Amino acid sequence: MIADLTVIFWAVAYLICITADTLVVKRVVTHVELSPWGYVYYNNFLALAVFPAWAALSGEATRLATEDPWASLKKSTTLCAVGVSCGLGLGISFFGLNTRRAFSATSFTVLGVSCKFISVLLNMVLWQHHAPHAALPWLFLALSGSVVYQRANRLTPGK
Repeated sequence: MIADLTVIFWAVAYLICITADTLVVKRVVTHVELSPWGYVYYNNFLALAVFPAWAALSGEATRLATEDPWASLKKSTTLCAVGVSCGLGLGISFFGLNTRRAFSATSFTVLGVSCKFISVLLNMVLWQHHAPHAALPWLFLALSGSVVYQRANRLTPGK
């Protein structure tokens, strides 16, 4: 019973957070005039501003003080992986924020759901550890719901 309440709590928390995130970010990219790269700097500055608090809460600050954070970057494979990760993160930040500026909040959410759908399918094809097959109908239902919502939105009189 407690596990069910925990699942419900996190599902509701996720829905509240994703809705707030979508609306707040859309408001920022609509009302704050920045260059396309300005949004990337703004986004990363906000992340950097909360980093010290999260590092302290997660214990990462203590770990950084006791270990050499640069030691693992001496391996070329690790350095390459970190470099690729940074490049991909920069691209995601650039295109994500500028797409949010161009699309409505709902359209961006539908695009995000579509990308999640593709990610799940690729995960199922490429790796052995993935969501159970019983979860797939629910994924299809969520994706279908976003498509139906868009159609209903277009069919609204006066639009």
